[in-house]
Amino acid sequence: ERLLPTGRSVLAVTEHNVWIPEQAAGPTPMCGALREALRMVERWCKQPGHAESYPPTIINITDGEASDGTAEEVRELARRLRATGTADGNTMLVNIHLARHDDAAGAILFPFKPEELPDQRYARLLWDISSPLPDGTGRRALGWCSRAADVVALLNIGSVNSVMI
Repeated sequence: ERLLPTGRSVLAVTEHNVWIPEQAAGPTPMCGALREALRMVERWCKQPGHAESYPPTIINITDGEASDGTAEEVRELARRLRATGTADGNTMLVNIHLARHDDAAGAILFPFKPEELPDQRYARLLWDISSPLPDGTGRRALGWCSRAADVVALLNIGSVNSVMI
């Protein structure tokens, strides 16, 4: 509340950023997250008012290792999720693998083929479950060893101002 020179008080709105420190700890319940996304997307897509809408885009930010299921369970849940959609197309699953600081120089965004990724089981799993980009190039909606700027580029998928790297 501020006091004007006239003596009248007014409420003043001020903005300030609140940063939450990043924290990596604990398990990665990827199967649980994909099940919840599937439940929400199926419900949303069934609503008549959404039948002609742009299909959902699910963004999975992860270290790549599911602690609550096998790789095959992750693949199956992702397949079911990508099979949902609207008249405009299927649900898009974007996977963003976050890099440790020492890995950040090796960022790979929107790869064309799995061989562009390291020969690492989590990299190949994320390739397998990522949607192809709708531009027909064959690139996948995937960022490996993503840094902060890469995450922004990946989150811009489908926006008017998207820039493909």
